Parts: sequence; structure tokens; C-alpha cells
Amino acid sequence: MSSRYTPLQPEERITRASLTQQGSSQRFIAQLLGRSPSTIRRELQRGRW
Repeated sequence: MSSRYTPLQPEERITRASLTQQGSSQRFIAQLLGRSPSTIRRELQRGRW
């Protein structure tokens, strides 16, 4: 049942950065990108874009 973490693609990072600057929630961004909220949180914590 566990799924493996895969990092965001460069295009997804650009979208995530733009939406974060606009004030969108991590959960909304995850839903829009079809990713888990934990993936978005992980990327933000690691300081990627």
C-alpha cells in the first residue's frame, strides 16, 4: 500500500512556486498537480524553488 516518493518535475516546480507566491494552500497545489500534499510539503521544506 505504500507508494514511493518521486520528486516534482521542473514544470511542476514552476507551477508550485507560482501558486505558492499567489498564496495557494499546499493541499490545493497538490490536488491541482495530482500529487500528495506531503510531496508538496517535502519540496517546500527542502527549499526547492
